[in-house]
Amino acid sequence: MIMKNEENNLPLSLGTLKDKFYEIVCVDTGSIDKSRELARGYGAKVVETSWEDDFSAARNFGLEQMRADFILWLDADNSIAPNDLNLITQSLINLKNSEIILTAVEKVIPQGETLWQKRVFPNSPLYRFQGRVHEQLVHPLRAKIIHSGAQIHHWGYGDLKTSLLKGQRDLAILLSCTETQKGEFYYLYQTGRTLFNLGRFEEALKYLTIAKEQIGTQLRPNNPSLEANCLIVLSQAFIRLNRRDKAEETLRELCSLRPDYGPGRFYLGRLLYQDENYQQAAIHLSRALEFGCGDLGWGADPSRLGFTAASILAKTHEKLNLLPQAAEAWRLASDFNPSHPEPIVALAGVKIQIGQAWEARALLQKAIELAPTHRRARLMADSLEAGR
Repeated sequence: MIMKNEENNLPLSLGTLKDKFYEIVCVDTGSIDKSRELARGYGAKVVETSWEDDFSAARNFGLEQMRADFILWLDADNSIAPNDLNLITQSLINLKNSEIILTAVEKVIPQGETLWQKRVFPNSPLYRFQGRVHEQLVHPLRAKIIHSGAQIHHWGYGDLKTSLLKGQRDLAILLSCTETQKGEFYYLYQTGRTLFNLGRFEEALKYLTIAKEQIGTQLRPNNPSLEANCLIVLSQAFIRLNRRDKAEETLRELCSLRPDYGPGRFYLGRLLYQDENYQQAAIHLSRALEFGCGDLGWGADPSRLGFTAASILAKTHEKLNLLPQAAEAWRLASDFNPSHPEPIVALAGVKIQIGQAWEARALLQKAIELAPTHRRARLMADSLEAGR
């Protein structure tokens, strides 16, 4: 863990982890509050280093202090529950492999957004972080990546003011980097993405377009995920600026560069659906689900994007009056997120249209059990009962 002035966060992060690890190392980059004392009280070894506007340098400095065989990284505004920690521990025991990386789902609180991250890796000089901001774990290609199933909560962007300040901090670092000024792809991409997240879409276009020019006619093997995401973020910037034709052109280019890339198909399918091109939308959304909508390289959660892709595909089939296909898509959406009542209610609606009221009743009962106050589900159930 790297930290600076985190006395309010440490009780929620380190405070719950005391005695759970062989060792805990905290890298302090200049705290003037009680962070160091608190961390030591929770059993951590605290090492200090100067802050050089480089998250990777600070994180790698901490890695060099570690003695354990495997390392889990957390930020001071992260927490992991005992059950999730057990999933990681059990994965390491079962796999018995020295060259594995375990991923976990990061859930942003309170927004609920999720992304996949590489969180556990061997203690080796071959595994290090790279990039001053939005640092990425660089590792041997032979390392086997396994999803642990664990979830990590991240509350550091809980309000708009904090998110804005962090975004402005990251942008200042990126703009001052010689790598950005020299036009290195990674830094151009991260600058464009940060500007996009700050809502500065015209400026984001500038950096993302220059980064896109470096991709050329194929995604390079050393960074295909980030290059693909560069095109996705560029397309979303075009959409925010109401240049939907350029957004579609960019996404079609991505699908041409990488035909089996699920996220590219998803974003193109969603755009085509919004533009009422339902036939084409159905094709690309179906392929997105076939190929899988996740991408560990930039954190795309396959379950979240898969749920959204299946839901939009179901609506697309309904627009095309393909009700059996719509029912199947709603069922798939429910499989991606069984606790969400909406696809169950929508599936019940389709069942009513095709004359399968008895199945609709069972689905609505299930939806009401999940969400007792769901108004539409109750109205549909009452209507079915009245029409018996």
